Amino acid sequence: MKIQTQLNKSNHHRLMWFSLFLFTVLVQSVSALEQVSKTTLSSEQKEHIRNLPSITHENRTTTNDIQFEGRVVVVTFFASWCPPCLDEFKALNTIKRQIGTDNITVVALNVFEEFDNNDDARMARFLKTTEPEFQVLKGTDKSRELFGGVNRIPTLLVYDRLGNLAFNFIHKRGAKKQSVNEAELLAAIKPLLASSL
Repeated sequence: MKIQTQLNKSNHHRLMWFSLFLFTVLVQSVSALEQVSKTTLSSEQKEHIRNLPSITHENRTTTNDIQFEGRVVVVTFFASWCPPCLDEFKALNTIKRQIGTDNITVVALNVFEEFDNNDDARMARFLKTTEPEFQVLKGTDKSRELFGGVNRIPTLLVYDRLGNLAFNFIHKRGAKKQSVNEAELLAAIKPLLASSL
């Protein structure tokens, strides 16, 4: 009887831990879904991006001239202290070179940057290392909100030529896969380039 009681307690604890695990997975899944709930690139989002200050260009007209219409659009959220963002930027440079500037627009929005007192020096190192061949802009809380409440980096969204969300990658907490690679990006983007408007 004593052994049976101990077994029941043990099973009860396992059931509690398993329930807690399932709840955690569910909450993370819902959070990820909320992040990509904005499935169309809206006029408000485009205008917001065009009005953000550029980190890589001093001239504001470079952001006003960002083209969206008729192009595949990649929007990624990053910070200079984020190691997976380094790999992602390198992959985006390669993709941009392969696809060409007339077919794709890539913009990177810098968020969660306030990490310590060395923000400017760290950003300068990040940009020197990655040499981005696309717009790098200073994002805001509104940027995150407009794209469905982004709360993880990197978060990468790919929109087709009509502005529909076609692919996304969100770095989930504790996940082994931390960023999207070049092959995955090409596999997601190439079919979108082939489709006509």
